[in-house]
Amino acid sequence: MTRDGQRVAVILDPDVFDRLVDLAEDAMDRRALDEVRTDGDYLPWDKVKAGLGIE
Repeated sequence: MTRDGQRVAVILDPDVFDRLVDLAEDAMDRRALDEVRTDGDYLPWDKVKAGLGIE
């Protein structure tokens, strides 16, 4: 949809919208994980599981 020749809205199928939101959330999670790994402020999954008593 446009207003005065400028895009102002998009109409999407709800399933497509949900998929795009999921992809965006996954990308944000990957970015946050990369930042933590870069900072060196993380625990390997094996240590987390051991600390929680999970095999």
